[in-house]
Amino acid sequence: MNSRLAAVVSVALVLAGFLAFAAYLDRYPPPYFDEGAYNQPALRTLDGLSFAWPLAASAPYGKLVWAYHGPFYPRLQLVTFRLLGASSFAARIPNLAAACLGILLLCGILIRVGRPWAAILVALAWLGDRSLVECLFGRMDGLALLFLVCALWPFTRWLATGSGRALFWTGLCAGTALGFHPATWTYVAGMGAAAFFLAPAGKWRQIACYGAGLALPGAAWLALIAPYFRESLVQFRWHLHQAKHVDFTDRLTHMVAVLRWSRYWAVALMAVAVLLLLPTLAVRLRHFRSQRPVAREAQTFVLAASLFAVCGLTALLVSPMWPYYLITFSIWPVAAVLAMVETEGLRYKPALAALIVLAAGWLPSAAWNGMRWREAHLFYAKMDPAPFLERVRAAIPPHARFEVSPEFFILIRPIAHDVVKAPLSRPAELPPDEWLVLSDNELRQIGGIQVPGLRERKVVYSGLLFPGTAAGGTMTIFSPVGAGARP
Repeated sequence: MNSRLAAVVSVALVLAGFLAFAAYLDRYPPPYFDEGAYNQPALRTLDGLSFAWPLAASAPYGKLVWAYHGPFYPRLQLVTFRLLGASSFAARIPNLAAACLGILLLCGILIRVGRPWAAILVALAWLGDRSLVECLFGRMDGLALLFLVCALWPFTRWLATGSGRALFWTGLCAGTALGFHPATWTYVAGMGAAAFFLAPAGKWRQIACYGAGLALPGAAWLALIAPYFRESLVQFRWHLHQAKHVDFTDRLTHMVAVLRWSRYWAVALMAVAVLLLLPTLAVRLRHFRSQRPVAREAQTFVLAASLFAVCGLTALLVSPMWPYYLITFSIWPVAAVLAMVETEGLRYKPALAALIVLAAGWLPSAAWNGMRWREAHLFYAKMDPAPFLERVRAAIPPHARFEVSPEFFILIRPIAHDVVKAPLSRPAELPPDEWLVLSDNELRQIGGIQVPGLRERKVVYSGLLFPGTAAGGTMTIFSPVGAGARP
């Protein structure tokens, strides 16, 4: 196929996925508690408050530093909110735009190495990939994916040429991805290990090039946490422990249940990574190390994409296993298998079988994405935040102190700033003298309306967040302890 035609088709497909949801981001998907956690520090800064915001009341140094995650995303949101204003759209558009740009770059890499059909099919696969829907939230996963794709090309070039400059750019891009999402450490480690074992003459010089590339975003990371370095490390370790205390089997079961129709896609991706790409990677790495040929870029791309698939699977398995962790994993098995089929031809039966498995898992996932687009289109008018604000105003007296669940961090801004409560609070930590506006997710986390701290309060209002649709769940308004409902 003509490369120019492949580029046009790939751009059209990826742009279709972007435009299908971008127009609805100011209201759809429904509010999600992670968005408050990662965007509230930037909003506080815009309001003239401290950047630090306690993610949980029990977190160490919660009022001093914000170091629960990579430091780049909340600082980027300072720029985003200043340019676009404080809105759900501004919180979400960087994630979706960066992910789609990353897929476009990946398609460009495939075309560059002479695999135009693989580029088109990667773009098509993205339309039905659950990762596309997961990129709609105000998080950092899509940004991490973009910089991982940026790292893939120089790493592929390094495998083909042994260029120290290519390894420097690999480290720079991988380190930037790490600054957005610490779960990408597996990619940094995987490419570092490959550089150590596969480097030709001048091994240590090339390792130094990779380290120099990592050092630049690393220096930026340190500069952002330097004023309270020790406290930031303590808080980050606390958050890491909180995220991993759940049993592995429970985490896996939860993710599969949440994925619903996309569970077959996730299982197919993991099966292909384990049964095909991991053995392929081991064989090709051994062959590559023993002969160290100046390989064609198409061959080194298969090697690099297979390595990224294994690194992504590792990151997924050691993570808390929320569906959005698929974003930095799902595209690599697809790209590796498609490039493998186009490189080896249909005679290569293992890759062909993997392609069939991926196609079978992709179909229900694509149907799920289609339903999410239809839901966004149908529910958009009904997800107007104005009725939410009216119900809060009607239930809570003027000038009263109140706190809300983090899902509502953007919705509540027209009537109050800096009232977002810490998620996952213990019931005993709920302030007795304040009104509470809690989501159904928050109520589940703290044990329901009968736990101490809520049992003594009166329910002033309980109902759907967006009447006319179940999207977003419910909200419940509680009066302070000992106070009655507002007349």
